[in-house]
Amino acid sequence: MKVRIGIDIDNVISESYPAYLSKFNTQFNTDIRMEQIREFYFLNRYVEDNKVKYGMEMVDFIDEMVLDSEFQMGIPPVTAALKVIKDWSEKGFQIHYVTARPVQTRKVTVNWLKKHGFWVKKARIDLFDSRNGNNNDVPYKRRIADKDKLDVFIEDAIEIALGMDIPVFLLDRPWNQGKLKKNIFRVHSWQEIEDMLSKILRIPGDKN
Repeated sequence: MKVRIGIDIDNVISESYPAYLSKFNTQFNTDIRMEQIREFYFLNRYVEDNKVKYGMEMVDFIDEMVLDSEFQMGIPPVTAALKVIKDWSEKGFQIHYVTARPVQTRKVTVNWLKKHGFWVKKARIDLFDSRNGNNNDVPYKRRIADKDKLDVFIEDAIEIALGMDIPVFLLDRPWNQGKLKKNIFRVHSWQEIEDMLSKILRIPGDKN
């Protein structure tokens, strides 16, 4: 059975938000904690809602972090994800990274995946490109899932999970609380994902 697995990157296989938050707090002497975050674009919303003195500077700083290769390469991986993804690759599963990172970050993103061992055999990647008619993360990822016939998706954004019809493993995060559809499974670890995958997809002969 050919299994095609779509995997988000930020906050799924990389510890992105802690890295962004740490640098932001240091730069602006703020004390924002992970448990406060209730939406993915919390930092942008924080600037808007508080009308802070350095608002525009903060917004620019967030954008700069996205394109800062040195910062991006320094983001630590979710180590538990690596073993699972390598096991899937060895079984012949197709690993397809689908990220809302801008297409300009393709080189540093692939380099990060290679650095930490995630660029497994026949891995594929798609990044957000507004030139392709994309104007929102949700339809973009849904389009990729449909076009490439992905069997399952691993994500941390509830909006994207809700936009999918295929099974979605939603890694539990402060910003993705809320009611889920029947095809979405809230999980708390990569081990839980691995244990559930064969049952969800009814993979014959897989004991995991």
